[in-house]
Amino acid sequence: MRPLWESPPYNVTSLPIGGVTTLTNIGTNPVVIGIAEADFTNVRRVKLTVRVNKIGTGTQTWQLWNETNSAALATIADAGGTGDKTLATAEIDISGSGLSGMKLLFLRAFSSVGADDPVFRGGCAVLS
Repeated sequence: MRPLWESPPYNVTSLPIGGVTTLTNIGTNPVVIGIAEADFTNVRRVKLTVRVNKIGTGTQTWQLWNETNSAALATIADAGGTGDKTLATAEIDISGSGLSGMKLLFLRAFSSVGADDPVFRGGCAVLS
């Protein structure tokens, strides 16, 4: 994959998504913790970053969900130790997905152990 500065359209959008939320007994079904709308015209890559305090023993999953098309764009599954951490995906190539136009995005969270209590501190999606 070529670096961002070598390929058009040369614009990058950073979307802050969600605010501080304590997810008491998060559950195993996705919970929406943030929402954004973005224009995917000419978007070829997506990167998701979240800041969390992992509390619990399960694998906690943070997901950028394209609600318009019912599909995950980026997923972070954290099976590591507890504590404050910043987690991020690599840039994900979505150029072959056919996405274009305005899309409604959700930041979702869930855990393999429903009684986990992670704290979501914030997140952002970078579209390029």
